[in-house]
Parts: sequence; structure tokens; C-alpha cells
Amino acid sequence: MFWLLSIYIFYGLGYVMVLLFKSSRSTNIASTAIFLVMIFGSGIAIPLDSLPSLIKKVAEFTPMAHSIKVLEGLWLGKQVFQENIMSVFYLAGISILLTVVIYKYKIKWEA
Repeated sequence: MFWLLSIYIFYGLGYVMVLLFKSSRSTNIASTAIFLVMIFGSGIAIPLDSLPSLIKKVAEFTPMAHSIKVLEGLWLGKQVFQENIMSVFYLAGISILLTVVIYKYKIKWEA
């Protein structure tokens, strides 16, 4: 069930991206750039141990890095809530914040 929370967070981030940009083209470009940064900074493409310390610090603030950490723990059969409790709380907080944004703001596309 945790993967549903991760999917919801990325859905919410996409919604926020749509709110920030006026056209679908600029939204697509910006969201692709941000998503690529999250992929390379989360340890999916390159292990975090081999990345510079600055990128590791930035990765601590991305939801993808926390999602990967918890999902990796689930996959390996670890005690997820005991070992990664801060990541779980971080993701829960982000999902609550995104829920507020989704319900408060409506998308206004320009033609």
C-alpha cells in the first residue's frame, strides 16, 4: 500500500507543476527537468554513495529519495517503520500538503 502514497505524491507534484506554469509546453519541460534531477539524485540511476555530498544533501529534500528508501526496505524485508520512520513521516507530510494544494487551487489552462 505504500506505493500508492508514492504515486499520489508524484501525481500531486505534477498538479503543482501545472499550477505554476501557464502552458502545457512549459509545464512539460519543467517537470521533465525536475523529474530527471529526482531520478539522478535519489539513487535510482546512480548509487547515492558515489555522488558528491552536495547532491546527497539535495536528495534529502526530494520525495523520490524517501520513497526509494522506504520501498527498498519493503523489498528487502526490513523493518520499514522502525528504520525509515523519518522518511515515512516526510512522505505523509508531503502528501497532506499536496492534498491541501489540490483542493484549494484549480487548474486554469490558457488556449
